[in-house]
Amino acid sequence: MKKITILLSSLFFTLIIYSQEAIIKYAMIAMWEGGETDFFYNQDDFNQKNYGVLTSSNSLYLKSGQLFVAKRNGGDIIDADMYYRIYKEGTTPGEFINANLPWHSEWWEDSWLNQLWWNDAPDEIDLNLLNGITDGTYIIEVYFQMEDGNNIIHYLNNNGNNYKARFTYSSGSYVKNNNLDKVSVYPNPANDNVLIKFSENISAQEIEIINNSSEIILQRIMPRDNNPEISFNTSGLLAGSYFIRIKTDNEVFVKKLVIAK
Repeated sequence: MKKITILLSSLFFTLIIYSQEAIIKYAMIAMWEGGETDFFYNQDDFNQKNYGVLTSSNSLYLKSGQLFVAKRNGGDIIDADMYYRIYKEGTTPGEFINANLPWHSEWWEDSWLNQLWWNDAPDEIDLNLLNGITDGTYIIEVYFQMEDGNNIIHYLNNNGNNYKARFTYSSGSYVKNNNLDKVSVYPNPANDNVLIKFSENISAQEIEIINNSSEIILQRIMPRDNNPEISFNTSGLLAGSYFIRIKTDNEVFVKKLVIAK
């Protein structure tokens, strides 16, 4: 009888533990882009966000993170964190930086006690992403985690791929070349393909197709040779006006491109 009581007590205790629930619902990433207030992206909208080409006259700050979680049936949440790193495309990423998210507020919804964990001011990150960087494309990579009352870590990390936004920084060190006769783009208007042709030996480093919102739609890093013709597949572009930007060692050419479908 004593053994049965012990077994039943153990089973009851196990059922209590497994009935406790603590979950991550979603996250928000706060960015300051030069406006009056911060702009909040949920993790899916932040993922693959392209801020386009930015210069020293622009502003882009990583401000803070928000993690929305919930618990019920005696479950508990004891810690929440956002991890981030910023690195230049084509380089080896550094270690993630931890930003602890303190408890902020909570409210009931159905049987769930919802909580917001947020490193709001004065605990925010407030990182100027354009400070001290060189020309190139940069990746902003983040993920979130939560620790429950049973010391189990829950992750919000895009199935292990994390959430990544990007931007391209230009210091203005390139001299804009207005002699556009050196570069021709045809057909223009174009449909599925466009050919970029140089009238003299030009060693293009990078070619970008940019929309009217300054977002880089297509990008190609070029081998260092004097290729007189370069073909771009534009079948995935919507009808409208774009710009083609060709960077060489010390100058940049910009040509307008029209896509007609």
